[in-house]
Formats: sequence, structure tokens, C-alpha cells
Amino acid sequence: MRGEASLIALALVATVGVAHGDAALSPPSTTPTTWTEAPPAPTPARPRLSLAVSGELRVTRLDGRATRFVDDAMAYGWRDAAARPLLGGRLDVHYLATPIVDVGVSTSWMQQRFAIGVDEDDEMAVRWLGLAASARLRWANGRPFVPEPRVDVGVVSARTSVHGTDDDDTRSYVRAGVYWRLGTRTAGVNLAVAYTFASARRGDGPTPPLGGLDLALGPYLRF
Repeated sequence: MRGEASLIALALVATVGVAHGDAALSPPSTTPTTWTEAPPAPTPARPRLSLAVSGELRVTRLDGRATRFVDDAMAYGWRDAAARPLLGGRLDVHYLATPIVDVGVSTSWMQQRFAIGVDEDDEMAVRWLGLAASARLRWANGRPFVPEPRVDVGVVSARTSVHGTDDDDTRSYVRAGVYWRLGTRTAGVNLAVAYTFASARRGDGPTPPLGGLDLALGPYLRF
């Protein structure tokens, strides 16, 4: 009986070895394992041009010649004279595919009535039409509401109308300030605070102030 039991046990071990022996006794695979990596996400194309339109207000009372203008105008016999704010708009185009600094051009249009005579139609008014080269330091790197310094250097055609007679002259100006961009990489709103230095008008008589503190707000589009 003991011999038969041994034979039965050997038969069971052999059966189990046949069932699992191939997997257990076969040598390990030498085929290298290949890992497939997912392709990197495409980098969004960087905008190359920026187009911005803004409404603008210039506080001419902060021009250094504002007080003198009011005194001279009243001495010349104007009934009412004040350094009122210039109102208008601005169009900016900038090239963005440059390192660190965005370069572009800017055109602006503004006007205001600075003095009134005896009749309401008797006035001293100024129209501003400017064209400038612009440079803006780019360091926001996509972060919202980071101020970016900007400088404009240009010329302005200033038309001063006195008692219905127009007097045109050309002046130079410099505008320096900061811009905040509120929005995405491609669209949003610009907020700007700057100061404009304008050269003096040639000729006699009261000279309306054209410089001062600028406040501008308007949409931008980058593509």
C-alpha cells in the first residue's frame, strides 16, 4: 500500500508539472520592451501683431503752461478761459515678434475749446492730430494686470482756431507711461496712464496747453 501511495503521489506531481511546466521552466523573454510616449502638446502660435483702439482724456491742467495760458487769455480779453481736458481717441499698431520690446506706430486725434469770447461762437479751440513711433517693454509674460512701460515720440499737427481763423503749426511731443493688459493672449482691454510733454506753440498770444496726464481705455486684438 505504501508503494502504491508513492506512485500515486508521483503521478500527481508529474501531472501538475506538465500543466505548468512550460511557463515555469521556460527562460525569460529577451525581447526588449518598447514604451510609446505621447506626443508633446502643440505650442500655441505666438501673436505677431497687436491692434488697439482707445478713448483718451488728457488733463491739461497738469501741463506746466496751463496757469500762464489762463492768465494770458484773460488779459487778452477772453470772457472765460480754462485749461480744459483734451478729449479724443487713439489707434495703436505694434509688432510683437521682437525680443523684449514691442515696436509700433500710434496715431491720435483730440480736441477742446479753451476760451470763450463775448459771443458763444467766438472761441479759441484746438484740434490735435498726432503720429508717433512707439516702444513698449514686454515683461508681463502672460500674467494679468502687470504694468508694461511705454514711450511714444512723435509730431503733432495742432490747429488753433481763434475768432474763426485757423492757425496750423507742427510740434514735437513725448508721451511716457504704463499700460495694463486685461484679457487673454489674443483679446482684451488696455488701460493706460501716461504723461505727455508737448513743445510750445510759436507765435504771439495765449498758447493753450497740449500736454498733461493721459488716461486711456479701450479694446485690443492680437493675431
